Amino acid sequence: MRFVHLAPRSSVIRIRKSGISSGNGCHGRGVYCVPLLELPRVSIIRQEDPYCDRTIESDPISIAEQWKWLFSPDCTHGHSARPVAVVFFVPRRLWPVDLILAIRVRALRSFLSGANGAEGYMVNSDERKAVREILQSSALQDCNLVTRIEVASASGMGKAINRFRELGGTVFSSYDDTIEVVVRGRIPSKCITRLVALSQTNQEWQSRREREWGD
Repeated sequence: MRFVHLAPRSSVIRIRKSGISSGNGCHGRGVYCVPLLELPRVSIIRQEDPYCDRTIESDPISIAEQWKWLFSPDCTHGHSARPVAVVFFVPRRLWPVDLILAIRVRALRSFLSGANGAEGYMVNSDERKAVREILQSSALQDCNLVTRIEVASASGMGKAINRFRELGGTVFSSYDDTIEVVVRGRIPSKCITRLVALSQTNQEWQSRREREWGD
């Protein structure tokens, strides 16, 4: 399985030479990334009554696209940065990794029943205790609960994500943090398979247009 880490273009030379360094985040220190895959997407349709907003399904979207908002002026001290998707695989020595999922409470019990390590992913006992009372609350069944899952291998990651999909897991059309992965160590440059620019300047767009259309 491949993963995607978003970085500013200014760091591309350093990443190619030294790999992806760990950084600080909401879930501790590590390399923050997402699996390279698409998930079903929903968009919020605003109503006059703010308590009656509804959602509609739209085309699946790459999870990496959901994190581009981190490079908006609001998150970069007023300076818009152009992100690059760094695609890589996790070396064997850095497994297990932490998978952070925002799971609908009504589906969480079913997810936890399979997260016992037998399929390559597990939710530890402390995490289970923390969500026990929430699971019993009928008023919170439609809320999302952020859950940390320890995943032992790429195969286990695939099984955990598939289970999340089966239980109705989706991402919102923008500004979504439903899913992320934290690798507890630096990713060596030899594990990077490609870098993809997620934005382009007007000059870059014009050059590509001329190559594709020949004018």
